[in-house]
Amino acid sequence: MEATANLGANRIIFESDSSNLVAAIKTGAYDLADTGILFKEARSLCTLHFDLADVVLCRRTCNSVAHWLAQFGYQGIAPYSTWEEDVPDFVIGLVVGDSAKQHV
Repeated sequence: MEATANLGANRIIFESDSSNLVAAIKTGAYDLADTGILFKEARSLCTLHFDLADVVLCRRTCNSVAHWLAQFGYQGIAPYSTWEEDVPDFVIGLVVGDSAKQHV
C-alpha cells in the first residue's frame, strides 16, 4: 500500500483471494489478533494516502499475477524485486492473461 501511494495513485482497488484478509482490512473484526496492528495500519494508510481505496475479494483463478509474483519472489527468480517506472515484460504478460480470464 505504501509503494502504491508512493507511485502517486489516489484511487485504487486492492484484490486478494483471501476472504479473511479482505475482512481484516475492511473491518475491525481481526484487530485483536496478533497481527491486528498490521490491519489497522493498512486501513490508516488507505485513509491517509488515497482519495478512494477498496479491498475486494477476487477469485483465485483470476489472481494468477499475485500467485506468480509470489512464486518468483519466493524462489528468487524474479528479475526485479520492485520497480517504479516501467513494469517488467513478464508482469505485463501475466496481467494480460488475468484480464482475459476475468472477462470470459
